[in-house]
Amino acid sequence: MDLPHDQPRDAPDGRMPGRMPGRTHGRTHGRTHGRMYDWMYDSHVHLSDPEFAPVIGGMLRCMSRTRVMSCCVSTDAASSARTLALARSSPLVIPFVGVHPDSAAEGPDGALEIAADPLVAGIGEVGLDPAYPRDGQLATFRAMLEAAARLDVPVSVHSRNSLDEVLDVAASYGVRVLLHWFDGSRRQLARAMELGMYVSYGPASVRAAGRMSTARRADPGLILAETDGPVRFRGCFGGRPGGPHLVPSVIAGLAGALGRGFADAAALLGRNTRRYLGARYNTPPPATPRSEQDPPALGRGA
Repeated sequence: MDLPHDQPRDAPDGRMPGRMPGRTHGRTHGRTHGRMYDWMYDSHVHLSDPEFAPVIGGMLRCMSRTRVMSCCVSTDAASSARTLALARSSPLVIPFVGVHPDSAAEGPDGALEIAADPLVAGIGEVGLDPAYPRDGQLATFRAMLEAAARLDVPVSVHSRNSLDEVLDVAASYGVRVLLHWFDGSRRQLARAMELGMYVSYGPASVRAAGRMSTARRADPGLILAETDGPVRFRGCFGGRPGGPHLVPSVIAGLAGALGRGFADAAALLGRNTRRYLGARYNTPPPATPRSEQDPPALGRGA
């Protein structure tokens, strides 16, 4: 999770944030040319952050009704444990275990112990950042990449002001890498594409001309959507925390950048995310009756 991002002045698609395009007459899922929208994915969000604890039950119900699954990333051993507990309560939560550069001084051992749980689907948030003390960052990053390679799971990587070094380090591990909240140059994008690494864009990015110019140059098969909640977003989002409810707006913005309709973009990004996640997620979740979709509500601190 990073510091708050600059915000667009209004929603990417002109709709209220969080409202799923195409949803009419009380229907849960929109349709285009007779087919349902695909499942949508938030590829990087901190659902286990304490800020979300009082509202997590409602968030999970919203995710169910709008067909959003979320890669819940962690920042240290304690948040990794909360992430795993949250994933046990809802199949919509895809658990990632990690140590953020800001927590690198604690070392990787606690998170690695949790990563051994078979429910864990990925490693993250991990990476490098010169804004934080460098002691332990590189060693922790390498240890988490080694775990991802050993477990054959993807990695969600923090690369703020360190992208060249991150590319050098991560390239040697042969793992599926997401460069979360990609903010690199065209040269760095080209290298990431050559290495087969994924890049993700969030609510602030979808109206930022520079970032969208890189999105248009990216391999469409390597683009994902994210929100990085509970980072707060200004402008049309009113300073409220991001989260899975903003995924449709992110997809709408990316659809415009890619020259696609919303449904086609949602389907593309869904396929991309499942490929990034690996065999366990290589098909969309089955549709379920409305009455069976709501996960149990969770109490404070869950």
